[in-house]
Amino acid sequence: MNWKINFVERVKSNGFILQVVWECFAEQNGFVGRLTNTLGFEVQDPQVPFEQVTEPMLVDWVKNELGPHKILEVEKTVQAMIDANIANDKATGAPWKTALTLS
Repeated sequence: MNWKINFVERVKSNGFILQVVWECFAEQNGFVGRLTNTLGFEVQDPQVPFEQVTEPMLVDWVKNELGPHKILEVEKTVQAMIDANIANDKATGAPWKTALTLS
């Protein structure tokens, strides 16, 4: 499973990160599953200057806020999306064009 940060909202005056949009995604056999959500942080003095914050650091903050049970739930949901697409036996398209799989 892969985790990334798509958006960061912060306080301009002190760099405190108010909210992030995070995404968990994976690819298997050409099928992608993804779950995106937001997470807000309580206003306080920034522990790390905004200029020094990295995406891996923010992903860790998100995962720490979610906790192990929610992380597992998110990753199981993403895998279930992939499994459903793999199990789907329907497709569209003409033989001379790339086929699309129906979800």
